[in-house]
Amino acid sequence: MATLGSGDLTQGVLSRPGAGLQDALDLRSALARLLDPRGMGAFRVFVFGRAMPPGIDLPGLRRVRRPAR
Repeated sequence: MATLGSGDLTQGVLSRPGAGLQDALDLRSALARLLDPRGMGAFRVFVFGRAMPPGIDLPGLRRVRRPAR
């Protein structure tokens, strides 16, 4: 989740006046549901770009290596 900017999002939400623990828990839960492939029915992403340099690194699209079960 970190490569998708979730840390910046979290910091922005929690730095708002009046933000508290419940806001942090709600945000964490929402991010977990959004990014859980089982919750979204497994998804894939196809990216198009125009005038992008060859070999550009898009951190949010790196394959996540999950430990063997």
